[in-house]
Amino acid sequence: MDIAMCFHVHQPFRLRRFSIFSDVNLPPERAYFDNDPENSLNPIYSNKTVFQRATKECYLPATNIILEHANVGRKFCYSVTGTWVESAMRFGQEALDIMQSVASTGNVEFLGETYFHSLAGLYNDLSEFDEQVNMHKEMLREFFDYKPRVFRNTELIYDNRIGERVESLGFKAQVIEGAEKVLGWRAPTYVYKRKGGDLRLLTRHYRLSDDIGFRFSNQSWSEWPLTADKYADWVSNVPGEYILVYVDYETFGEHHKRETGILEFLRHLPDELEKRGVRLVTPSEIIKKHEPKDELDVPEPISWADVDRDVSTWLGNPLQQYAFKKLQSLRLNTNRLKRIWRLLQTSDHLYYLSKKTGMDGWVHQYFSPYNSPYDAFINFMNILDDLKRRSGN
Repeated sequence: MDIAMCFHVHQPFRLRRFSIFSDVNLPPERAYFDNDPENSLNPIYSNKTVFQRATKECYLPATNIILEHANVGRKFCYSVTGTWVESAMRFGQEALDIMQSVASTGNVEFLGETYFHSLAGLYNDLSEFDEQVNMHKEMLREFFDYKPRVFRNTELIYDNRIGERVESLGFKAQVIEGAEKVLGWRAPTYVYKRKGGDLRLLTRHYRLSDDIGFRFSNQSWSEWPLTADKYADWVSNVPGEYILVYVDYETFGEHHKRETGILEFLRHLPDELEKRGVRLVTPSEIIKKHEPKDELDVPEPISWADVDRDVSTWLGNPLQQYAFKKLQSLRLNTNRLKRIWRLLQTSDHLYYLSKKTGMDGWVHQYFSPYNSPYDAFINFMNILDDLKRRSGN
């Protein structure tokens, strides 16, 4: 059995409080984005505060562990957004430095994606999607000396239309969610391909991923505590050709704190896997080794988010749909304003507008700096309206 351990590394540019009383003469990046804790929508969620905390709790300790393993030939996979790299240059250069050290080992694969972690793949016109994917390719070349061969769309959003576009952009494979409504009777431990094309589809094993990402520190979980040897036993007994585990990188030290044992779990897991004959590989190695078993027909978008595993996380209520339509309709007349528009496309901004309840709602609330989805909607629309005013449209 092979296992690909993939880490999602992302930070959005969170927004400041903006209203009719805000200083409209400020440059738009200063007016809109929450980069100063002293003038923040919510100081604990300012971009500087969040990034520096995540650097201390996750980016440095977790990446040091990965670097130790990569230096002795173990393989890993990262999906790093352009907004994370920009945040690192502004708020935590040491996080970027150590990520570049990992890249220099030659034992890490970087996935392609949209530079701004946007929903551009859902636009009516995919030209913006193309531009952001190419921007991300250039970022990987500049900062990590890497040319991506495997794609990972924002939030693992995928359908037949996106797959066709991704293949046309030169990618050989795409990581998608291993949702039962797509796989049916098939297992998420085999390679598939897109309907009508040759793009390989690698399906995330969401149960094994969520055991780490969501359940690790849940003391009411029947399998708590989760240890590296227990998890390696599970992996070694799964039938199939490979397992793809894909988790938010901040799982390691930020979402699950150091005290839970999550960093020690990460440190010891490669050893425990190897003891059981499980190889750490990259997604590219998987598609090189295994031929596709079947085509997957995905007429409607799927994602890795919430129990529905669709796009309702970002477009499931009228507030989100209205904001998305307004965002998509903006046409900017300068490169400077176009960059601001693209920063506003980051999927997190629509995520904060979700009105879901239950466990999904709790997760949304955990990540949101707002008191309510309505508060988030008003602030986002105020900024979109001001951006439209600045563009002269």
